[in-house]
Amino acid sequence: MSFVNPSFVTPDAVRWALAELKKRQSDQSALFLQIALARFPKVPPRAEGEAPFIGELMRYIGVPKPNGSHQIFNPMRGEWLAENYVGSTIFGRLLNGSHWWTIGEMAILERVPSTGLPAVIRPTEETFQKLMQRTKSPYLHAGQRLPRVATAILYFRGVDVGQLSVSDPETLWRVYFEQALGSLNLLEKLFERPGENAIFWGELFQTSKPTQEELRACYPVGGPKAQIGIYASDMEEIQSKLKPNENEADFISRLLRGNA
Repeated sequence: MSFVNPSFVTPDAVRWALAELKKRQSDQSALFLQIALARFPKVPPRAEGEAPFIGELMRYIGVPKPNGSHQIFNPMRGEWLAENYVGSTIFGRLLNGSHWWTIGEMAILERVPSTGLPAVIRPTEETFQKLMQRTKSPYLHAGQRLPRVATAILYFRGVDVGQLSVSDPETLWRVYFEQALGSLNLLEKLFERPGENAIFWGELFQTSKPTQEELRACYPVGGPKAQIGIYASDMEEIQSKLKPNENEADFISRLLRGNA
């Protein structure tokens, strides 16, 4: 029996992937939902627990917490979302069939039946044509489609790919295409063309599994943000003390924890 060394994408690769995804418009994150529902189109009532499509969606927008649940992060916006985002926004928009995701001339998902849950909700050739015709995000304009390697890196965070014969970015994409996209050419339309891909020049793999803390450190400090009022003079003071790549919410979070 041959032994295959474990292989995990590095935290540096995850940081690069998040930076690449942030170059897209924030509503392009709806493309992750397209992928999840293409693989798991059956949407149960929320009361039945976590639906398989939500588990798949968490591979892209979920950041595991020590208790096993997830914080929600929009990679395109580069911001944390409310922790009830899945229950309120995702299921709310899919529940009654009246949201533009599933109804109207530019609907990007097919829904059967037209209202209520459970339902089968998924992308089709017809909805993909509508997605390609849209003039605002989410759409499939050049430069706004999903980056191949960056998306594959995000999907395989913390997963041992050593048994999958993955050795470079191209084979990582190939395995992602087979496992996450089911080799569906329809879903490949969500992604950049091969010649449009950004290149990661750093160390892509490591033999040790990154800790949960190392992976969380790839994301901005803090969590979901609330709307608060801050005096203009105080805001100027805060901005003068920001660390590189830190925003105002990160600073306040650090201040409250005694690290400012």
